Amino acid sequence: MAAAQNLLSWARNLLPSGHPLRLTVTQRLAEFLLSLGRFNEAQDMLIELAAAANGDRSAELSARLEHARIQHVIGPDPVPLDTIRRQADVAEEYFAQVGDYAGQQRASFLLGCVHERAGRLIASEQAFRRSLAHADRSGDTRERLACRWMLVEALALGRTPVDACIAECRELTASLGLDYPVLCWQAVLEALRLRFDAARTLAERARQAFAEQGRMLMFVADAAASIALLAGDSVAAERELRSVWAFARDTAEPEHLAPSTAKLARVLIGQGRLEEAAEFASLSAEHAPREGAEGQALSRAALARVASARAEHMRAVDLAQAPPRHPTRCQTCGPMSSSIWRRCCTSTAVTQKPPKRPTKRVRSTRPRATSLPSVGRKPAELASRAPCARRILQKAARLVPRPPAHR
Repeated sequence: MAAAQNLLSWARNLLPSGHPLRLTVTQRLAEFLLSLGRFNEAQDMLIELAAAANGDRSAELSARLEHARIQHVIGPDPVPLDTIRRQADVAEEYFAQVGDYAGQQRASFLLGCVHERAGRLIASEQAFRRSLAHADRSGDTRERLACRWMLVEALALGRTPVDACIAECRELTASLGLDYPVLCWQAVLEALRLRFDAARTLAERARQAFAEQGRMLMFVADAAASIALLAGDSVAAERELRSVWAFARDTAEPEHLAPSTAKLARVLIGQGRLEEAAEFASLSAEHAPREGAEGQALSRAALARVASARAEHMRAVDLAQAPPRHPTRCQTCGPMSSSIWRRCCTSTAVTQKPPKRPTKRVRSTRPRATSLPSVGRKPAELASRAPCARRILQKAARLVPRPPAHR
């Protein structure tokens, strides 16, 4: 893969800026950089590519989709998931109108990733199945591999029984002629059936298949850690989880950093290494994506386990039952207080706390408000500014009842 990236870089440097082939080479090079974990370089190229589209709507949307795909991997904070979802919806509609299977595949793939991050696994499975159908029509090898990997992941994490997941792995392997896109999850599924020798064999095959692909070994280590946890081998689990943590730390991927450190905290608690476990639990909570269902749940569970091990049982209960945490770090200002009533570079200044709620509720005959009161700035204007301002809007929304949002 590194050799292919070098060849593409060389070809791109040879082509003048206005050459039509340069757009295609730049797109492919950005895709390779994503696989190698060089996200900033890839995003810079894609921004340049979108700007150089010169009215080519398909080229522009393809570049924007790939850029959003990378943003989803490295964050997506401070970009809300809804923003990425809307980009994918617009692109999928456009590519469907022009009959571009490759474009439809990229858009539906990104939708599947967004749904999975938010914990909507049924919607995620449906999106990945659409993406898989488009990928097989377009014949793009990279996307055919990726769609099979992500579809199996959505099935394994969702409500599909283990045996049905394994049968799906075999069908996906037969339709492609290759099995390594499903090896990691197939190994975990075999471990769930308590077939640990078969699981370890599959994981080792995956490790050999991805031996020269760097970042992909992170996923192999994650699968091996799951197998070790199911088998009760805490030493192997710690070794593999530390490997996942190191990869995710080096590539700055919070989606994988938060779960791996949360699981590592759990293993360390079982070994009686409480202080070290507490450090990893705090690290998991710090890096859990704001809208990441898995990272948020596992980080709170890790903090609760640490509190329980310290005999702080009421705090453990509060942590386990707490709603999803808001982000505690602004990319410009750095660490922030857990309270939103602080000044931040991207939010309006709020210097005093809001008045406390009355202890007794008085029933009113007036109709209940269905939107935020207009005080200074409109909610839509505030929400459009930045994630820190969105946090203020979310806090204010709790003070005035609103109808539930439609998914």
